[in-house]
Amino acid sequence: MKTITSQYEEKEDYYINELSTEEIKDMMANLKDNWVLIEPETQKLRVQSMFRQIVIKKESDKWSILQMLTV
Repeated sequence: MKTITSQYEEKEDYYINELSTEEIKDMMANLKDNWVLIEPETQKLRVQSMFRQIVIKKESDKWSILQMLTV
């Protein structure tokens, strides 16, 4: 198990972002502007892909994030 864990941890260190900060900002702004055009299931999948873990609570018509662990 230790061998598998160490191999996984090593691979995480090799991640290099190929997009500039500006490109990411533009993509996120575009996503925000067009959010209502995206189907609810696709919205859900998009949000899930951005986080390892996220706990969201809905009270009446207000949403709040209780816990978040990004990818």
